[in-house]
Amino acid sequence: MIELTGVSKTFKKTKEKKANKYLFTAIYDVFFLKKKPQKTAVLTNINLKINQSDRVAFIGRNRSGKTTLMHIISNILRPTKGNIWIKGKVVPIFGLGVGFNNILSGKENLILNATSLGAPYSWVKNNIQAIQEFSEIDDSSLNMPLKFYSNGMKARLALSIAVFIRSEILILDEVLDGVDVFFKKKTLDKIIENALKYNTTLLVVSHDEDVLKILCTSVVYLRNGMIIESGGLDLIDKYKNELN
Repeated sequence: MIELTGVSKTFKKTKEKKANKYLFTAIYDVFFLKKKPQKTAVLTNINLKINQSDRVAFIGRNRSGKTTLMHIISNILRPTKGNIWIKGKVVPIFGLGVGFNNILSGKENLILNATSLGAPYSWVKNNIQAIQEFSEIDDSSLNMPLKFYSNGMKARLALSIAVFIRSEILILDEVLDGVDVFFKKKTLDKIIENALKYNTTLLVVSHDEDVLKILCTSVVYLRNGMIIESGGLDLIDKYKNELN
């Protein structure tokens, strides 16, 4: 279960200057000109409640605050204001292959990536074969350095790890790009299967309306860092019409 009350997030604006010059300018501005650092509001007064096993799509244009909100729920960022209450293990997947090392083999990356997402090493060892088979990567390729992988192979390996990791709350932020339609369908089917089997809460950020309609049952629509509306999947069509 997830509950956010009055959550806001602001970032300080930084100027692109050399470090020593920027430090001097910042000190001068604060102590002599009495200037306050400029801030940008990314999220404003977010009130949101998500129950266990809900499958929620987050939609909105770029820079609407979707990923920042996912980072806050994942405890990667702390809110500037507001309160957060989360019950359950959160596994966030932001982009495919984040943290992969091109020098290491596919198998070594599989182990490191899965353990970094919170899976016990013993569980990873017992599930390597299942993850490998799902990824459709053969033994020789799995033991090759990742630098010899195509982008599609990297994406398949990353997605396979993501769908096998057990979680109570799974966050998927733009992670289904770079794979063919057949592997995408297999992945979507597996995510739904696991979600139903383990009562997983799904939070999905994507610009692919088909992915959202397959994975999710409800929608949260953000604009300029605020929740504009929440409701059923018909909001996806409403959002699409507003873009035209």
